[in-house]
Amino acid sequence: MKKRSFRFFASFISIPFLVCGLSLQFTVSSVQARPLLRVGIHHVGTDITQDAAGNFYGMETDFMQALGSYAGREVVFVPGTWEECRFRLERGEIDVISGIVKTPQREQTMRFSRLMMGRANDSRDVHGTLLPHRVNQLYFAVRRDDEALMQELDLAADQLIGNRPISTSSTTASAAPQSSG
Repeated sequence: MKKRSFRFFASFISIPFLVCGLSLQFTVSSVQARPLLRVGIHHVGTDITQDAAGNFYGMETDFMQALGSYAGREVVFVPGTWEECRFRLERGEIDVISGIVKTPQREQTMRFSRLMMGRANDSRDVHGTLLPHRVNQLYFAVRRDDEALMQELDLAADQLIGNRPISTSSTTASAAPQSSG
């Protein structure tokens, strides 16, 4: 009788461990199964830096990491020249290009984000093209025919901005500082 009650007790105790183990295995599998978001970055060394471990840092890469997180995707940065990034996007080797100025010519082959991701204070865009405005709005773009990805990323950008709103009002300069957490 004692052996039977011990077996029952051991079986009863092992069930939570089995459930936790399966849950942990499912969690690890779901993290590994996140789809990739291959982001072309085209001006490493100016606005974007790379550390010894190969990690990229800068406004654009930080934004794209956060955007990828909201979209449930694993972000992979693919550095290259502007021309390399543009050709990679056209061939489907990357999914998105970050930090570019929207122009009518580019809108023929690219679909631009609804919300801008930042501004460049210069009379030239990041590619050296002279523009009539002092402040250039920067967007991310996908291939023109990839409407589903743009919808997914625009939704993620809405959530990102909703959780970390960026004020564009000139009256906010006198407002009390907000916590950075």
